[in-house]
Amino acid sequence: MKKYILLLFFIFNFLPSWATDIEEVELKHWTDKLGLAGNRANCFTQDHKGFLWVGTDKGLNRFDGQSFLAIPLRGQKKNLEIKDVLSYRNNIYLYTGKGIYFEINTDNFNQKQLNLSSLQNPYLKNQLLQLSGNKVENYNGDYFKLSKDGNLYRNDVKIIGKFNNFYKDSRNRFWISFSDGEIGYWDSNKRKIITAISFPELSLSNFNLHNASAPIESIIKEDRNGKIWFFRSNGNVAFWDYEITKVYTIKNIKNHPYLKDAYKLFSFLTDVEIQSIFFDKIGNLWIGTYDSGMSMVRFKQKLFQFYQFDYSSKIGLADEDVSCPTALNNGNIWIGTWGGGINTLKKEDLKTSSPDFEIIPPKKGAQGSLQDGEVFPIFEDSKENIWVGTFTSGLNFLKREDRLVNKLHFQNYTTKNSPLPSNSIMNIYEDREGIIWISTDNGLMRYLPKEGKFESLFNELKIPIFSKTHTCSLSMKIPIKIYGYPLERMVFLNGIKKIIKSQT
Repeated sequence: MKKYILLLFFIFNFLPSWATDIEEVELKHWTDKLGLAGNRANCFTQDHKGFLWVGTDKGLNRFDGQSFLAIPLRGQKKNLEIKDVLSYRNNIYLYTGKGIYFEINTDNFNQKQLNLSSLQNPYLKNQLLQLSGNKVENYNGDYFKLSKDGNLYRNDVKIIGKFNNFYKDSRNRFWISFSDGEIGYWDSNKRKIITAISFPELSLSNFNLHNASAPIESIIKEDRNGKIWFFRSNGNVAFWDYEITKVYTIKNIKNHPYLKDAYKLFSFLTDVEIQSIFFDKIGNLWIGTYDSGMSMVRFKQKLFQFYQFDYSSKIGLADEDVSCPTALNNGNIWIGTWGGGINTLKKEDLKTSSPDFEIIPPKKGAQGSLQDGEVFPIFEDSKENIWVGTFTSGLNFLKREDRLVNKLHFQNYTTKNSPLPSNSIMNIYEDREGIIWISTDNGLMRYLPKEGKFESLFNELKIPIFSKTHTCSLSMKIPIKIYGYPLERMVFLNGIKKIIKSQT
């Protein structure tokens, strides 16, 4: 097998605050001249397919990142203003300027108007009621309600002051914004709001708003890195960084460790009136404005950490040739090598400049051990079990329960004790039914978790196309079709009809 020497780096789905100068930002902008229905972008949501839905003052758009698709509302003579939008399961729900609710199926675009009084789903009904402007939230045993007129109630008792938003973040902190610009959080023990952020510039009224008499609204959102963002309709933006325990505004954002170059980009917000913001599933920030269309801020993550094998001290990676770095669901890293076995690295150790790698060494012939130092691939299934392929010693399996208690006892499968057609593993794949497929340099096998057994399906069907075939990779296509790519042809199995087809 050809060996590949890899430069090993990880680009994580989170940004640790200790890293410096690791993030760039870029801005993109769209208006009605580029297909947006209207220049007042009131709201955003993202459906289960990844499409962005934008509600404007002149109708609804679906955006694929390149072009806009206008979605007319049935039964309406003209485009209605979309006040708010919600994604739930396979549907998009709208609240319009005329107080009408719509449901749109994202697969076939079927539409219908909704009567909330007849809805049987209490969760959906509550979410739709909040689209109209009345917000409710349960927090630590208390029931909070914020009315359209800025009154905040806790368990139906009015709290003194005027407010315009609240938000519960992933760390269970309940943020509350005052109409005068202060932002605090609710202390359940003291039963009062603790002022956390007071930046007077956010309460200034000397901005050229289109509706100067309207109150300055606040928008509170959390990004996928755990930063809490505060946007004001007067064009100001700030965020709270939990790790640094400090608030950053446009004025001091250039002092933030990894947003040094963001000042000029975010300063454009002082010239617009913000209507809405939204963080999509990959972390892009979408900003809707009053009359300037919508913008997207993309955060480019640039975290590089280099690890290598140290010949003198024999610390670090187990071998200089890396085969398969794999990030597990719990955030830990497993690194397969071409000779040294497996390195493991705990999530919390990623913050150190010299992480402490643990090594799972190969022990040929030792029961319960990794049988070969040449590891490829490493695969974590949907139940968080670990499957490890090797170059010459078959398949190794580690139960989730054993791994969680640091009991690294592998079950070993070879041609001698299983239907495995070869001890040289090429790929491992799990289909949507939970079946594990294992390809080798001499054919294909699968593991049926419900029956707890392996089977060589192609031998049972007596179809020789996988005999003596180097099966390189596996993938799936709905409905339940497994594709194998031998060196000289492509084949696929229809799992329902059990029919194999070959294409050279």
